Amino acid sequence: MRWVVVFLGQILSFAITGTGISSEFAARSGVDTSVIQVFFSYLLISLVYLIWFIFEFRKDNDVKSEAHHLLKTPPTTNSSNYRWVFWLLILNSISDVAANILVVKAYQFTSISQIMLLDCFTIPFVVMISRCWLQELYTHTHILGMCLAMVGLAILVSDDVKKVIDGSDGSGSDPFKGDVLCLCGSLCYAISNCVEQRIMTPKDGETPITRVKFLAAIGSIGTILSSIVVFSMGEMKTTGWTPTTAVCVAAFSICMLGVYSFVPIYLQLGSATSLNLSLLTSDVYAVVADTVLFHKQLDKRYFGGFVVIVLGILTFNYQSFARIRACSTQPHVHKETLP
Repeated sequence: MRWVVVFLGQILSFAITGTGISSEFAARSGVDTSVIQVFFSYLLISLVYLIWFIFEFRKDNDVKSEAHHLLKTPPTTNSSNYRWVFWLLILNSISDVAANILVVKAYQFTSISQIMLLDCFTIPFVVMISRCWLQELYTHTHILGMCLAMVGLAILVSDDVKKVIDGSDGSGSDPFKGDVLCLCGSLCYAISNCVEQRIMTPKDGETPITRVKFLAAIGSIGTILSSIVVFSMGEMKTTGWTPTTAVCVAAFSICMLGVYSFVPIYLQLGSATSLNLSLLTSDVYAVVADTVLFHKQLDKRYFGGFVVIVLGILTFNYQSFARIRACSTQPHVHKETLP
């Protein structure tokens, strides 16, 4: 099961890289599609999962009606049991929409490699929120895995720092503004990831919400929130639509659909912390894409950083997540009692 988590993490990593590539292509075409990309992503997610949800709802109702008819019992509903998740869905949607808009907007001011690297600040934010709110306890194995992954990240960052010092980074029109947007987006992503983990792993007595219901809700709320931003800013009218722009928006939306489809599965098997550690490999994929598509120079240290990051991911996933959650439900268990 733990190796399934590792494999699933790399699928997500490739999908995240796809969103970065399409965003940079759109930015290089001279068109700001940041908000529109996010809007169409949520629209696609809502359409896919609302249709899926309606199909499942009708199918379940037919089965329940037949069962109640045979058993001669009145149908029941448990819709009130989902009240616990309502405000969490709202918080998740707001933080997620904000994160997507901030990070995609950053591509207008800086490069894909810098964004992917700065986006890794999601990890310390996630660790703090998971420890304080979700009350997760990390064993020595998990801490070692996180440290190895961060060392690998440091190796990757060292190359970009060198390029900035040399003035050869080609980082965009306003790197500082892009960095600030990306860091704010990282915090919003951390909040979103932790809230989603809380939703997908309900406590005893809480009615679990299915992945289809969750994504239908997130897609619908996200579409509403992002549409408000799009139409208030007049993005639809001001955007110069070209075939390249349309392809970039479509590619971004499809990649985001893949990300949103698999993240809930990942969080049920793993955790928000392991998810963000796994996504560190997208930094390397992004740098390789930068080199192949945009002809940027590739430093050999990236491969060394990639190896160390993968080693950290494997080390972290060596310990069962069920063990973390079992311990986190016992408030009097001390860290020293964990192997």
